[in-house]
Amino acid sequence: MSRINVSLARRENRRQNVFGALDLIRDDVVPKLAEQVMLKPNFLSSKNQLASSHPDAMRGAIDFLLTTPNPPDEILIAEGGNEDIPGEAFDNFGYDALKEEYDVPIRLIDLNSETRWESVPILLDDRTEYQVHMPKTVLDCPCTISMAVAKTHDVTVVTLALKNMIM
Repeated sequence: MSRINVSLARRENRRQNVFGALDLIRDDVVPKLAEQVMLKPNFLSSKNQLASSHPDAMRGAIDFLLTTPNPPDEILIAEGGNEDIPGEAFDNFGYDALKEEYDVPIRLIDLNSETRWESVPILLDDRTEYQVHMPKTVLDCPCTISMAVAKTHDVTVVTLALKNMIM
């Protein structure tokens, strides 16, 4: 199994923290980037920003992506949050402003509105296979960066990058 590098950075603010963390693993990230990159935030709530990925975290990731030798032609920000109305979290947390701040096209995608799904196998901790339903939008994107907020969870103990992608 190949080694996975993880990084943490402590800077002046959230945006700089994310940029700094990605910059520390730049040599690992850059070869995996593609013309289209998906940033996958986590919206536990459409009303409580503290429990959800902040748009400044996206800014840090986008800033990083735009400093790479071959920056993406398009950035997708896709999430199916816990919300009453599709797109509510994007609106409430100010994600729309991102589209105007950058020269690269940015699309906000509410995965709750996804109509194309596919079952894919994952391995559980006991190495048994389990089928999960994934949005085709996520599966079709050649590069995804999970922008999850680390929090405790009643079933998985902690939520991190992988849980953000499959639950």
